[in-house]
Amino acid sequence: MPDFYLTTPEVADRLGWSLSTLNSRIRNGEFAQEDVILGGRYLGWRQSTVDAYRDEEDTAGKFGIDFPAVLGIIVQLRRLAETVRFYGRGMDAKDTGISITIPDEMYLVLGRLESSVRGNMVLDISVTARFAEPFDDGDEGQRAVRQRMSELDAYLIEFWLADRVPTVTNGWGRKEPDVVRASLLRQAAHQIADEQRALRKAFIGRAAHMYYNRLSEITAKIHRGQAMRKMNARSVAELVRKMEALGVVESAC
Repeated sequence: MPDFYLTTPEVADRLGWSLSTLNSRIRNGEFAQEDVILGGRYLGWRQSTVDAYRDEEDTAGKFGIDFPAVLGIIVQLRRLAETVRFYGRGMDAKDTGISITIPDEMYLVLGRLESSVRGNMVLDISVTARFAEPFDDGDEGQRAVRQRMSELDAYLIEFWLADRVPTVTNGWGRKEPDVVRASLLRQAAHQIADEQRALRKAFIGRAAHMYYNRLSEITAKIHRGQAMRKMNARSVAELVRKMEALGVVESAC
């Protein structure tokens, strides 16, 4: 799938800024680095780059994490990773690579996300203990710490149980036609995008942007892989050439 870039007027409109404000920030090095320079002089940004910058501006200095919600998102995304692994390869065993690379990428991202969640749980308990110190004489502080630890343990137990539910429910022995596989794979890509949007609400802060962006990239790769398979293209460059030949995209020449 070829990249589409936003021009400076389009970026300013997306951010709700005047064009002069955007140009001033670009000159002062206060805006995101451009993704491409078109025609040697025109700057272009991917939509994901602009959205990430806007989100970072909106969440600067803010932090929040909904532990059960994020753990639930991890479970759903791991199941979707296995769906991609299962349906990413056609009945003829041909594969554009997404049945291997996409699940591997997702497990890497989700492993880091789970580690971040667990680390923040430890921090949460430490903060609870610190605020509980003034109440230690009446044992109220210790009770508050134990209660919080019990809550977090319950979240992890529920996560552990849910994470072990079979991921692909219709069995490995079935041979769906490629058109059905393509439809289910496309549905999985949309579900990954839905979970990414849910993660934006459940995990707020600068550290969370890496997970948003990686999931957006993964969704784009799934759609691109499907296009490559449909067009019988062995590389992105070949896909672009074939789409140019069909007039789907304009040639850069």
